[in-house]
Amino acid sequence: MEISFDQPALLWLVSLIPLLIAAYVYNLKLKYRETLLFSNFEALEHVTGPAAIPSHVIQITLNILIFTLLVFAASGTNIWYVGPVSEIDLAIVIDTSASMSAEDIQPARIEVAKNAALDFVEELPSSARVAVISFAGTPFLEQPLTEDLSKAKSSIKSLKVNPAGGTDVASAIITATNTLSSSSRPKAAILITDGVSTVGLPVGDGVEFAKSHQVIIHTIGIGTETGGGILSNQDEKLTILDENTLISISNSTSGTYRRHGNEQEPLSAGILSTNFRSISVKLTPTLILVVIALILLVWTLSFTKFSGIP
Repeated sequence: MEISFDQPALLWLVSLIPLLIAAYVYNLKLKYRETLLFSNFEALEHVTGPAAIPSHVIQITLNILIFTLLVFAASGTNIWYVGPVSEIDLAIVIDTSASMSAEDIQPARIEVAKNAALDFVEELPSSARVAVISFAGTPFLEQPLTEDLSKAKSSIKSLKVNPAGGTDVASAIITATNTLSSSSRPKAAILITDGVSTVGLPVGDGVEFAKSHQVIIHTIGIGTETGGGILSNQDEKLTILDENTLISISNSTSGTYRRHGNEQEPLSAGILSTNFRSISVKLTPTLILVVIALILLVWTLSFTKFSGIP
């Protein structure tokens, strides 16, 4: 179980608690001096009975608890845990760089990648929401998150190879993460690529960004170790499948790696069959309800002996 905050900068307000306690104690001492001049404590205790817990201790405890809970509510406290899910939001991220035109797997890597993505969408439950992202030198959101899976399939079918700009895997992961970041559901990205990143940030930067937003990345490798030839600036280049990078990405985010061509199981195996994922619970509404209840308690106590007896 982990705790995260939408506005962690507000947590510094907790450091004001010792100052609030000091101010309360100082004010209590002033009231106590005034009370000594006019009160007969022996007679008062005989009427009310001795208090098991001094009223001022209860008052300051409740006030500190209210203040602390308000700070955590304002900070956007979230609890993350691993649990079973029936709903999920997915970003299908497809490499459309020049290397995906290689024909080491027929008819070409890009067509195989698109077919793999379409097969994956077909197997999704009706409760799933899907976004489609293509990337070469820069990523592009082809289809925002949608419940209409037919729109996702149409955007996948329309993808074409972009021969210019290189391959920026890290930016593709960051874009997928940002696309899913507003979702309260479990989130996962399906990265379909040959794994070779040639431009942009280090792949590890994108992975760390995804981890910080609790996005699981599943990777699907398209290509072969022997590679396939592509034309680049009129010269033929050999591109190979970088499985090591794809395995590292998936392992770092608790995802899975699948290589296209594994006839023993479908590409979605280990992704849709993963019944346990990171789930977030926003605590702000609950914290506010608790604060309201405590304020009502303090208000109720103000009509009792706790309001005026130090």
